[in-house]
Amino acid sequence: AREVAEAQAALVALRARTELRVRRVLTPAQLQTFRDLRLQARRNQRLQRRLNSGNNPRRPGRNALDNPNRLNPNAPADQKLNPRPLTPRERRRGGLRRP
Repeated sequence: AREVAEAQAALVALRARTELRVRRVLTPAQLQTFRDLRLQARRNQRLQRRLNSGNNPRRPGRNALDNPNRLNPNAPADQKLNPRPLTPRERRRGGLRRP
């Protein structure tokens, strides 16, 4: 575990040094573009993680797009597909109700 931690720390340091070297040669306009691209990449990663969280077979139904009630949990009951709250078992099954 210690070796893995040391390797990860070395990788982080190497990435930081590489980024610093790149930033030193960029013009202010290029630096702003670099920052914008990095911010957009982080947003895309967050969104991708959020969407992929529903694809975990151990945790079904976690994707908000799979369960429309999760998109707007405070919507009036007549606008929801399932007006009563889900039980823990139903949530584990991905929001499916069994009669």
